[in-house]
Parts: sequence; structure tokens; C-alpha cells
Amino acid sequence: MKWMLDKSKSFKTHRHVVTGDLWRKKSHSRKTCLSTQVSADLLFNVARQAETWTGPISVAVFVPAEDYTVAFLMMHYLRTCFPSVRERVTFHMTYPTDLPPKLLDNKRLQLHHHGEPKGINRYIVRKIRTGRLHRKLKSLSYPQNLLRNEARTGCQSEFVFTPDADMIATPHLFENLEEFLGGRFAETCDKCAFVIPVYEISAEVERNPRNKDELLSFLKTGLARPFHVAVYSPNQANSHLDRWESEGAETELQVLYNITTWMEKWEPVYVARAPVPNFDERFVGYGFTRNTQVYEMHLDGYTWHMLNNAFLNHRGFQTNQTYSKARWKQIQINSDKYRQEHIWGPVQSLAGGRKDGGTMILVQAQSEGSLHVPRRARVKEMEDPFKLDLGRSLLTSCIFVSPLRHTYSSCVTAGVFLFKTPMKSDSLHDSNNQEPQINYHHRSSSQTHDGRQP
Repeated sequence: MKWMLDKSKSFKTHRHVVTGDLWRKKSHSRKTCLSTQVSADLLFNVARQAETWTGPISVAVFVPAEDYTVAFLMMHYLRTCFPSVRERVTFHMTYPTDLPPKLLDNKRLQLHHHGEPKGINRYIVRKIRTGRLHRKLKSLSYPQNLLRNEARTGCQSEFVFTPDADMIATPHLFENLEEFLGGRFAETCDKCAFVIPVYEISAEVERNPRNKDELLSFLKTGLARPFHVAVYSPNQANSHLDRWESEGAETELQVLYNITTWMEKWEPVYVARAPVPNFDERFVGYGFTRNTQVYEMHLDGYTWHMLNNAFLNHRGFQTNQTYSKARWKQIQINSDKYRQEHIWGPVQSLAGGRKDGGTMILVQAQSEGSLHVPRRARVKEMEDPFKLDLGRSLLTSCIFVSPLRHTYSSCVTAGVFLFKTPMKSDSLHDSNNQEPQINYHHRSSSQTHDGRQP
């Protein structure tokens, strides 16, 4: 079977290993495809997703060593017991090059096909996964951005939607999106991203809310809350969910408001046309895996639009205690990598070899009109940032390179900018207190396409 090697040459992927009976027909005749990624021990979530999302689904599964056997058995169970999986889901398999798939003898395994998917999945893992692999997985970083890219590549539709496997769609979300994305607004906007908020649902309730009115009721009684609000508040902060929650459900899916602000480390789940920037595969494990890709979209000129009725459900409230020490360690590693790869890396690549002796200043905007720069810093010196008044800066040029080394012709608010100050000045202000001439090509992030205004 043909396989693909990732850029780091650390992982191999086999695409469309198991394909739904109606996958090809559904993929080419529908506007939207749901792509997601999952480890072998959490494949039960695919059954939950396929019950409510009635369109095509592309799933990338991580299958190191004997977890391939776990996935093989679980996919057989899901396809046998859930027609929605058998008909509409395609599976891809990814594994480390040093942990190739193992198909173990499983003839003695007693699978009760009438069992609940989560229980079946746990039973298979307990019987198949060895202690050696279990210990290995504790130190092995999960390549979720690679898996996300593979799942998206597997989709054949015009629009792609990429939630995590445990972010479960509400009933009729697929049908509503099909109708909305066929409308004039979505059809005429090439770089629109339509945001769908995610909410944590208390484990105390028997079922997820099925529509916005039910969700609002859950919120009032403390049975629901925004995703990651307790462990990582920037996750959905820029979505302005207080505004979304203040509006009741409407009869048709449409844009409720345009998101014209920008906040670093924002992680919206969205629907957009398929050819968006890839997820950055340098980030493995947990932390900074979504926001780095969203950041790249922002720099590439995408606009963001909040849908009125759509949302996703994630079972259980997330707390700091639910995160393992290994997960926190991965987050810290990716945090350091984010600063290096997404901030200093692009700047240093531009600054290298310059012979004019000018001071290179990194500027990162947190909000419109507010830029942050290091104090009189050269590229390799980073101190605590402070606000710079653009009207009194010695700005003479603006060059931008994105985290993935793409060069954009104009700067955007909340990007990473590289400015050159005059050689003879070691100050951020003109010594004569005169207003300098500024060559600043600014494209405001508040520019949006036609749509309902906030």
C-alpha cells in the first residue's frame, strides 16, 4: 500500500485505508466535509460524530505499533454496528517510522458488538496494547497537526470543517451548513472563515444540548461553559461569546456578526474553503497547534464571521487537574517553540546579513493601534515590550515574513513586523521631538467582506 512520508521524515501515512461505501459519492456531491484526527484509544468518538454529522467525514488515526491492531478491530466494530460510519467515513493511518504497524493475533478476543462504543474501545486497548507501548506513549508526542493536515487532504469537498474528534456536532448542523454555504455570501467570499463556537457540557447531564436554545438554558444553570475557559482563556476570547450568547436562536443559519478584532493565541474552530494554510507540523503534542495555523490565516487576509445558531459540544469540564504533567510539559515546549519559530525565527532570517547597522525592532500588535516593541533592542536581544506611539516612532520601512516564511506585501494589525530605525539614532523618539516621516503601509484588520455588521 502506498504511503506518504512527512517533512520531518518521522511519520508515515497511508491514506484512505478504509473508505465508506458512499464516501466517494457523498464527497463529490456535498459542499462540506468534516475532517478530524484521533488516537486508536479514542476511536469511539467517531461513532458519536457520525450520528449527528450526516455528511462525509475524513479521519486520520494515529496507530503506532500494536495500536494498529486496536484501530483495525475498532474500525471493524464501528463499520459493523454503525451504518453512518460504514457509509460516510474514510480512515487514514499515521505512525512513527520507528514504530511501524503490528497486526497481532486477535482471534481469542471476544467482541460483543451490541456493547457501547467507549466500553468496546477500552476493552480492545486493554487486551491488545502492551506495557511497552503504553510506556512509550507517555513520552511520545502526538502529531495532531500532521494528522489534521492528512484528514483535511482526505476531504474532497469545497469546504472543510476541522473540529477535534470529541467536539461533537449538533443535529442538522451539516444540512444547515450546506444551505448556508450555497448562499451568495459564502459563494462570493474566497477567504472567509465561519466560526463555530465550542462549549463544554457538564458530565452530570445525560445528553448534549441539541440546539442553541437548549445550550443557553444549560449556560444559565451552570451545566455548560465556553471551551477551555478555565484552563486556557485565550482559546475563544476573540470570538466574543458574550455577544453570541445574548442572541437567541434564529430560524436560519447565517452570520450573526463579523469578528473584526484580533487576539494572539485565539483558537477558533471554523468552516472555510479547503485550500487554507496548513497546520504547522513543527508543533507536536499539545499547545499552540491550532492558534499557529489560525495566525497564518489571519496574516494571509482571511476574515472571520461568527455563525448564529451553530456550536459544538465537548463532554466534561476541563480543569488544570485534568491535564497530566506530560501534557503541561508539552505545552511549555511548544510555547518556547512558538516564540522561536513564530516570532524570532522570521525576524532573524530577515536580519541576517544586513550591513547597514540599523537597529532592527520586532513589533507585535496586540490590538488595533497598539504596537509592542522591545526597548531599543537589536534582533537577538529581547526585553519586556512596551507600547510605542506610532506617531512618534522612527519608522522608515515595513517588511513582513509570516511564521511559515511566507512574505506578504502589506502589513496587518496584529502581525509580526520588522522595522528599521536610522543608524545614528539609539532612541525610539526623535531627539528634536519632531514628527518623523513614516512609510507605513497599513491594512486594518477591521476591513471585512459584506455581511452583517457587528
